[in-house]
Amino acid sequence: VKKLLRYLQHTKSIGLLLEPTHTDHAELCCYADSDWTSDKKSRKSISGYIMFLNGCPVYWQVRKQSFISCSSTEAEYACVSDACNSLTWFDALITDIWMNPIRPITIMEDNESVVYISDNH
Repeated sequence: VKKLLRYLQHTKSIGLLLEPTHTDHAELCCYADSDWTSDKKSRKSISGYIMFLNGCPVYWQVRKQSFISCSSTEAEYACVSDACNSLTWFDALITDIWMNPIRPITIMEDNESVVYISDNH
């Protein structure tokens, strides 16, 4: 917490510019990542993902996984699974608001094994 507060104190003059993409349909994209066994005491992994709607960040989550992963693929797959659960909920919300489902939904993942497993294999 102290590191975060120091960072915020020293970077308060730096701004963030968010410019949405202008399209005739909604685009939903999610970036997901996990670091395997990053907590040295519990050996649990940290998962995180961020969702973008038309290029603007709308939801993000970072949390420690509730179990110990046996591989980086398992940790990354759990992260993508959590992201998919949130995407499903968010897609239903947007569909209720705009009456048009968002298709396709893009999930960006850097672990090739997870991409292979997730691609209907």
